[in-house]
Amino acid sequence: MTPTIKLGQYTIPQVGFGLWQVKDQDDLNRSVSAALEVGYRHFDTAQIYGNEAMLGDALRIARP
Repeated sequence: MTPTIKLGQYTIPQVGFGLWQVKDQDDLNRSVSAALEVGYRHFDTAQIYGNEAMLGDALRIARP
């Protein structure tokens, strides 16, 4: 069981899949798909990484 924390009104997993420095869409698609398969549900991203939209695309592809 993954430990969780309360973030405002939401409870999120404490263990997240980091996306810092992932700049290639194909790499991100493969990484997100593999992470989802093994149970990740928290993806760590930030505006400064510049890949938030890419994460959205990868999630749409991995979980239609």
